[in-house]
Amino acid sequence: MKDLPLISIIIPVYNSKAFLERCLDSVCGQTYHNLEIILVNDGSADESEEICRHYSGMDERIRLINQENQGSAAARNTGLRHAQGEMIGFVDSDDQIRPEMYEELFRAQNGTGADITLCDVESGGKPEHPDWTNDTFDGTGAIFSEFIKGRIINRVYNKLYRAEIVREVDFPAGRNMMEDASWTPQVLVRANRVTRIEKPLYIYTDNERGLTRSKSSHTKICSRFANLLDRESICLRNAGNEDDRRMAAGELIRYIRQMMESTDDLDLFEIRRTLKETVEEHYRVLEQAAVDKEEKTMLEAIRQGNLANARRQYRRAVWLYGHSARDRLRLLLRLIGS
Repeated sequence: MKDLPLISIIIPVYNSKAFLERCLDSVCGQTYHNLEIILVNDGSADESEEICRHYSGMDERIRLINQENQGSAAARNTGLRHAQGEMIGFVDSDDQIRPEMYEELFRAQNGTGADITLCDVESGGKPEHPDWTNDTFDGTGAIFSEFIKGRIINRVYNKLYRAEIVREVDFPAGRNMMEDASWTPQVLVRANRVTRIEKPLYIYTDNERGLTRSKSSHTKICSRFANLLDRESICLRNAGNEDDRRMAAGELIRYIRQMMESTDDLDLFEIRRTLKETVEEHYRVLEQAAVDKEEKTMLEAIRQGNLANARRQYRRAVWLYGHSARDRLRLLLRLIGS
């Protein structure tokens, strides 16, 4: 396999000692051998750096980069800046991959000429998407139709990318909650063809100490909202038909409702400005997708004024026009308990 293209695999590492050796064994044991394995130690305070050094001493394909803790988005950006491969893959340091993962992804890419190939994910011993089929999607409309419907997922680690479509796309540094929701659609816009294989070749670890399980902070909540605004706005711009556009608009409205019901001050990452601009840009399709009076009130308030006023009007509308007493109780409990 020496004549095959170089694949750079980027692995952000942060306090991963409990899972790191298992992860690295699975990556080093790939049947596709022409790999560059980039470990970005993001200021780990445990023995993760020592484990990385041990593996880099045993396998010349491994490069270790140390940096101060900046979060997973910045760590992936560091990896992208140093990657020399013709293709790029990502693995999380608490997960593992099947031995044939990159060989099969490359074979699919080579056979179809895809810019991105992806596989299913195994979680809890089962495939996450048992209904997936082997398929290839050409053109922005077809690709985003699959993305909007959840048949191409946000996650960066179940994919193999041509390097030229990802090198210039930065992860949103500092927004370290669902940063793949912002990054992935920006990459999909650059792709002409995406190929999906149904096999679950990536093994996800449900790590209770991981980022998604840790206590939500103000920064993480704001990060999530900012990244989701990016995602749905890009989806609306690139939806190929009215059904996909309505589905994306419905998702965006659902996330905006969550923002209205949140007690957090959404003052980070320019959420206030981005929210108003997003609603203004997509107001027609959002208004059509709104299913009740409180959603229409919410959208008009965001369009016309500031976020605080929009929240007051939205909560009043829920109280007055909610479908049931249960709606009002849900909102009241959220406000009291947060």
